[in-house]
Amino acid sequence: MHTSPVDVAEMTGVLECQVGSFPQTYLGLSLSCDKLRLNAFAPLISKSDRYLAGWQCTLLNSMGRAVLINSVMDSQLIYAMSSLLLPQGTLDALDRRRRAFLWSGEDHVSGAQCLVSWEQVCQTKEQGGLGIKDLAM
Repeated sequence: MHTSPVDVAEMTGVLECQVGSFPQTYLGLSLSCDKLRLNAFAPLISKSDRYLAGWQCTLLNSMGRAVLINSVMDSQLIYAMSSLLLPQGTLDALDRRRRAFLWSGEDHVSGAQCLVSWEQVCQTKEQGGLGIKDLAM
């Protein structure tokens, strides 16, 4: 970054590496000098979809699905959120998938299938919720 083309050519010759540009992926996360667009977070959403598709949700009750959300999906999201500020649109898409998996085990859920509000679900167990983390907090 901020280097003349002559210096870049010399460095790539010494290091025997390639010159890249932003945005790029490093350790599974998108990196950029500028603010990332929503489509940069599509791999994160598709990764959570792959997790959900691989689980045998018909064999689990809602509490078993809550454990999978808390242990596997939230760990993946916390990893991404530890270095990136996820936009609200990405958080909403991930919450829709988590909510649908919890209540129906499907790709989508209607309001009639949800037993309690998502805000109540995201409260701690001591407060009467299911202990699922609220991504917006």
